[in-house]
Amino acid sequence: MFSVKVGKDEVEFWFSHPVQKPHEVEGLTGRVVDEDRRCTIATIEVNGKFQSQGVAVCHSDDIFRKATGRKLALADALVGFTKDARIAVWNEYHKYCCV
Repeated sequence: MFSVKVGKDEVEFWFSHPVQKPHEVEGLTGRVVDEDRRCTIATIEVNGKFQSQGVAVCHSDDIFRKATGRKLALADALVGFTKDARIAVWNEYHKYCCV
């Protein structure tokens, strides 16, 4: 779990990398797929309350890479956040994860 202070707010975020069934992928993304897919899910809480979730679904022809999935899912989860919050989150992410 990552944690960063943005103004008065404490922003926490983390990742999971489950294999999802087709109906689960459709429920998360609205996209219809025909087989199980590896996914990366980024979850963001602000001051201990759920704020946002981003999802990256690996195409069946692609090689699953956690780093790629984390970047895509985090970018998706940060939609709607202020520029300062996005910068703080990405800076915290890059402290511990490869660029």
